Formats: sequence, C-alpha cells, structure tokens
Amino acid sequence: DLQPFFQQWLYSGGNPRLDGWWEYDAGARAIRIEINQTQTAGPTFELPLDIGIHFDGSQLAAVIEEVAVDARFHRFVIPVEAEPSHVSLDPRVKTLFESDFGPRR
Repeated sequence: DLQPFFQQWLYSGGNPRLDGWWEYDAGARAIRIEINQTQTAGPTFELPLDIGIHFDGSQLAAVIEEVAVDARFHRFVIPVEAEPSHVSLDPRVKTLFESDFGPRR
C-alpha cells in the first residue's frame, strides 16, 4: 500500500528536517545518536534512514546501519568495534531531507 508514502511526500507538503548529534561511548563500545525532526511545515515523516559510521586510519570498513525515523524525537545506540572518525546521515544519498548533524558539543 503506497498511500502513506504519497500522503506524506506529495499531498502534505514540506520536507523532513533532521537535526541531531552523535557521540562515542568508550565504556559501552557504542555510539549514541539523537535525531530530531524539526521541520515546521508538513507532517512528522516516517522514513528509513541509513547511518554511515566511518573509521579513518584503521582497518575497519565503514558500517551502514538502517534505522526507522517515525517520530519527532529518536535516540539510537549502535555497537561499534572502535571509535569512529565520522558519522553521517544517508551516506548513499537516498532520502530527501535537510539536516544539521555532527559530533555532540
């Protein structure tokens, strides 16, 4: 059933705005990610979102994890083998959205 897709992307107007941060938790060997939908126009979008986890200077390959974004606020914990150098939203550029996302300050 494609009705929900067309309802949110064609008939409701607006685009998702995803703002958030990531941080590495050495004790848990995981990254914590917060993503908030902050768009003022349109609905709360429901979409799959790939998260790219990159490890510069190591022999670990980049990891891509898919998460479901279906509310205004999300927190995710993703186990990793080592501290990542960079975490990105939608590294393969498959989804339409604006974002302000980076390491937690």
